Amino acid sequence: MGEPDTANRANRANLNGGGEALPAPEGRAKEVGAVLYLLAVIGAATVGILMWRAFGPSTLPPRSTRRAPVAPDDDPEFLRKLDERVRRRDEDQ
Repeated sequence: MGEPDTANRANRANLNGGGEALPAPEGRAKEVGAVLYLLAVIGAATVGILMWRAFGPSTLPPRSTRRAPVAPDDDPEFLRKLDERVRRRDEDQ
């Protein structure tokens, strides 16, 4: 009966984190792990940003179908009429 008890203790030790553990990575292996972690974070952020831009709310204002008014000094018809008025006024004087 003593043997099952020792087997149970060994199983409990493994479940509770006891027993042999793998040694912590040292040197270059530790650096590679940190670099991979950093690349994973950057990649996840990039994917998140791209998904937001593709499927997120639109920031563009809705386009208007109306034409913007033309300033008087850009309207050739207005400039022609203004020249006629000035010419008539000069002729009348």
